[in-house]
Amino acid sequence: MAKALTCGDVVERQGCLFWYLHLLPDGRHEVLCGGEAYDLRVVPQEEAHEDLVRVADDFDRFIARFWIENLAWYEVVGQKRSDEDLSEPVWEYVRQYASAGASAVG
Repeated sequence: MAKALTCGDVVERQGCLFWYLHLLPDGRHEVLCGGEAYDLRVVPQEEAHEDLVRVADDFDRFIARFWIENLAWYEVVGQKRSDEDLSEPVWEYVRQYASAGASAVG
């Protein structure tokens, strides 16, 4: 029986969250996030199921969001840009979230 494989991790700076590339037996992949560092100890399956959350349907979507969120942070915090001066990719991302929030409420 084929099994899925979870490999590697990306850690945010404070070590509170870990992202994993989950390779599925059928060739698809997804990105999972959790609070456990699975490369440091064996975690019981039940605990992993409670901890891990799928945050992206594939790596491309994950890395695109990771990039745009970092760009937004840099523009707002690092460059201290006003709302009007944010780049078009950042505004597109904000509009996407605004429309998703409106449809979830309505």
